[in-house]
Amino acid sequence: TFVYHYVDCFCFFFQAEDGIRDAQESRGLGDVYKRQDFEASATYMRTHMTDAEIRKSHVSWNAIQYMVCEVQYGGRITDNLDRRLFNMYGQAWVASKMLDGGFEFAPGFKMLRFNEIGMYQAALDELPKDCEHPSAFGMHANADITFRTKQCNDLLNTIIDMQPKESSAAAGGPTREEQVLQQSVKFLQSMPPLFDKQQIRNGLGKLAGGPNAVAQPLTIHLKQEIDRMQIILQLTKSTLQNLELAISGTVIMTPDLIDTLNCIFDARVPQKWLSKSWKSPTIGIWFFNLVKRTQELTSWLSSGRPKAYWLTGYFNPQGFLTAVQQEVTRKPVSYTHLTLPTKRIV
Repeated sequence: TFVYHYVDCFCFFFQAEDGIRDAQESRGLGDVYKRQDFEASATYMRTHMTDAEIRKSHVSWNAIQYMVCEVQYGGRITDNLDRRLFNMYGQAWVASKMLDGGFEFAPGFKMLRFNEIGMYQAALDELPKDCEHPSAFGMHANADITFRTKQCNDLLNTIIDMQPKESSAAAGGPTREEQVLQQSVKFLQSMPPLFDKQQIRNGLGKLAGGPNAVAQPLTIHLKQEIDRMQIILQLTKSTLQNLELAISGTVIMTPDLIDTLNCIFDARVPQKWLSKSWKSPTIGIWFFNLVKRTQELTSWLSSGRPKAYWLTGYFNPQGFLTAVQQEVTRKPVSYTHLTLPTKRIV
């Protein structure tokens, strides 16, 4: 009877690993030796169970999980996060609890215990129609929404990339490069100036109460936000300047500049900018947020703490909330006016 448990467990386990490996195939890692992994795991399980029965010892589930998840199946999984997920499946399924009567791999996926092939086929026909539902893999239903959203975004981005890059130059209009150059000039004209190091030092010292004073948590948070914004301002300005030089033929058009040119023409945010900043649907909204975020930090640095804070305009909103909590808890409190009620016990 135990053999049926093990075979059924490895079959379900095999399908979960098959899904992970299919995800790797989309990254070009290939699909090899699927059947051999299943047979090797079943052979090891049979050998281990036979040895445990001969020696009258307990089954080492940790050894089985390691051999199956790390050696047999896991040897084909190269992504660290995918391997970590697969190990979690092994801890949940390849364990002693799979021998319990009410064990389920997932809601609606029970352990099959039959002696005839026809009964297995009938049980498989009764399984839920959507066998690839996230619940079958121990995930929330929102995982499918995230996957479908990413799939649609990839499809739309591919369609945009496949569109013709030729513009209306033949009809007398501006070329694609001229349109991008005009937009780049507008961005540079509206670009906020870089933060001056001396002004930052003077402003932070003024907020702290003097050059030798200890900076408060909110002041430290402001310094961290300015440092990150300075990186984005420098990256954006240098990219736009180099793009103008590349369009004019002064410098070589690198892959990053080509991506920036295509993104500006399609009103998308360049990937190099997104890696250092926030997400926005269009480059116009992204640049508007860049200007407003810089103005917010500049006003705080030069005019003191604002009466209202733009929480979503910070790189680290949690850091801001932590800084507020630290300032409140560190604020000195006078206990002279406090009274403690007491009761005399006789």
